[in-house]
Amino acid sequence: MKDNLKQFFKCLNARLSHEIVAKVFLSIIVIEVIILIPSYFRRQQELLRQLETTSETAVDSLIRVAEEGITDKQELLASLELFSQDPLITGVSLYRIDGTWLGTFGEVPELVFEDISQLSRGIQERSWQGDRYDVARVIRKMDMPYLLIVRHDSSSVQRELFEFTARIAGLVLLISIVVTGSTFLIIQQQVITPLLQLRDDLTLAGEALSEGRPRPQFLSFNSLNAQHYNELGETIISFSKMFDRVDAEINRRQIAEVKLTQKAFELEETLANLKDTQLRLIQSEKMSSLGQLVAGVSHEINNPTTFIQGNLTILETYFKDIIEILTTYEHLDISQNPKIKELKDALDFDYILEDIPKSIQSTKVGATRIATIVEALRNFARLDESERKTVDILDGLKNTIILLESPLESAKIQVIQDYEALPKLDCYPGLLNQAFLAILNNAIDALQPRGDLENSPLDAPQSCRKLTVKARYNAAIAQINITIADNGPGIAPDVQRKMFDPFFTTKPVGQGTGLGLAIAYQIIVQDHHGDLQCESTPNQGTAFQISLPQPPSQGDSN
Repeated sequence: MKDNLKQFFKCLNARLSHEIVAKVFLSIIVIEVIILIPSYFRRQQELLRQLETTSETAVDSLIRVAEEGITDKQELLASLELFSQDPLITGVSLYRIDGTWLGTFGEVPELVFEDISQLSRGIQERSWQGDRYDVARVIRKMDMPYLLIVRHDSSSVQRELFEFTARIAGLVLLISIVVTGSTFLIIQQQVITPLLQLRDDLTLAGEALSEGRPRPQFLSFNSLNAQHYNELGETIISFSKMFDRVDAEINRRQIAEVKLTQKAFELEETLANLKDTQLRLIQSEKMSSLGQLVAGVSHEINNPTTFIQGNLTILETYFKDIIEILTTYEHLDISQNPKIKELKDALDFDYILEDIPKSIQSTKVGATRIATIVEALRNFARLDESERKTVDILDGLKNTIILLESPLESAKIQVIQDYEALPKLDCYPGLLNQAFLAILNNAIDALQPRGDLENSPLDAPQSCRKLTVKARYNAAIAQINITIADNGPGIAPDVQRKMFDPFFTTKPVGQGTGLGLAIAYQIIVQDHHGDLQCESTPNQGTAFQISLPQPPSQGDSN
């Protein structure tokens, strides 16, 4: 019962119910009004005809007077005067048929002789002015025809018409309410309730389809009476079938979407593996070529360098002996042989004696420099350490900086090295050196002078170009942190998002491969399970943060 009342009030508050009730009610009102108007005028005519019967009394009086042989004007008027005393008669006028006015009693009628168009027997004209009603009759039963105009009091007609209209209007209103209510109850049961349930079911269906939930319980379908199938019932059944079809199609597409997503993921994984394999092949080929090059260069340079260093040592010893001999000769009297003095003066012998030790020392420094560079090159390539080794990575970092001294000096870049004592790390030394080289080369490129950048820090004095390399060890988490920072123009945010992607480069075609930072990221993150982050601020510089974790067993041993 409670649910039925709740459903009834829900239907009553529905906009469709309001529209149906209003239209049904107005339709019944219009129909009743259309019926009422003729009834109104018919009733009006009936009431006016009742007044006309009063006039017939006056006509009968005149006829009786005429039958008695009285035709005198005064006697006729006297008879009419008595007739005019009737409360429903307010006035009487009498005319001869030729238009001669004979007399008037009471109110003067609105109608006059001139208003009568025909003068045949009977009522010729009527005039109703609300509370007054004039009737004109021609009387031909007398020896001379007369025109009698009687004025009636019709105020009772208006009251009767008002009461009649009120009764009919009340009846119409009552009928309209009963018919509208009955119609609403029928439509509420047969149309509105199923429509509201269908509306709610459509909302449930939309939510279920959008959220991927199973088929909900449809009220409109469950409450459908199989014995009263009509167009609305067919619509509800069609909706239920449509939902099943749409739900099945969505499920089919979701399954297909899952398969496509899985295939896309597999393709992305395959592509990533291909890129990784490509990078490793390129890296392996580069390291192999570099190893062969370093082996040949080291062999070819080390042998003559060793000869030079050995001969310089012997030459320095010989020169010291010669100086000692010459010094001994200086104590002799050279006047016995004046040509010696002339030769010494011509050759600037004192300057030669002073410059030869300097030249030998400078040559020794150069040879040592060559040996250092070759050793740094060998350490960088790590030809003998292709597998994981426990090494001091600072040696590789320093050797990499030594190899870059030429571009650093040509760009007038000041290198600031700030290192803490680091524990040895189990790593791939050659790969780490390659990563350090890529990041350092990126910093050097950023500090190169460029005339196309307006107000760039690179246009500042050359002494302002700085490259800072720091190394720290965080014992709490057993992690080595290396920072390589420059004070260049910085890196744009959109470039930062793609800078570690393979083959991405901002250099012109032919000047960059886009593999340096990608390989560095692969070496640090994938091969050593570390982290490589870039922090850059426009017009202030860029800093690469390298984090290399130390294996637990290794950290404990250190």
